[in-house]
Amino acid sequence: MTVMWLCLLFAAALLQSTASSDGVSVECTAPEAEYGKPVTINCTISNTLKEENCTCLSYAWNNMHGNIKCDSGNYTCDWDKKNYLSLTISNFTKEEIYTVNLWTDCGMAKSSHIEVKARMVSPIKDVSPGPTEVPPEATNPVPVMLGILAVIALAIVCALFGKKIMKRIKNRKPQEHWTDPAHQMV
Repeated sequence: MTVMWLCLLFAAALLQSTASSDGVSVECTAPEAEYGKPVTINCTISNTLKEENCTCLSYAWNNMHGNIKCDSGNYTCDWDKKNYLSLTISNFTKEEIYTVNLWTDCGMAKSSHIEVKARMVSPIKDVSPGPTEVPPEATNPVPVMLGILAVIALAIVCALFGKKIMKRIKNRKPQEHWTDPAHQMV
């Protein structure tokens, strides 16, 4: 039973990557792009029926939001009705998945999912460091020595007088209730 499910999953994946129907197929690139820059998806149209000369009749680009209107705003489309088809996004702003449907006189073809991904661009330029000077306070041992002496002195004071201080805290008598004379009744 497990083998059957694996075979079905493999067949489904194979069918999803197939971009042909009847006598035509469409194969597209999945480009990477920089934000704010133009990016082009290029597709190759192939005739699988060698004996026929297929002519493309129309096409439709789609993204996750539906049909894309070519030559309006952010999108420009191009094709030669035989071999290639392209979609240019003039201002890449987010990663999306695109598809293209192609109708010819030999049949219809649909591309597999074309995922346009963002190319990571490092904002940090390679700058070789120049010679650096060490500040004089970083090499002065006096502050470090004073800190060490302060810790040692505190340890000695705690060792000598710690027991006496703790006895006073334990033997301390509670203070009598004190009231503010301004709040006393006259």
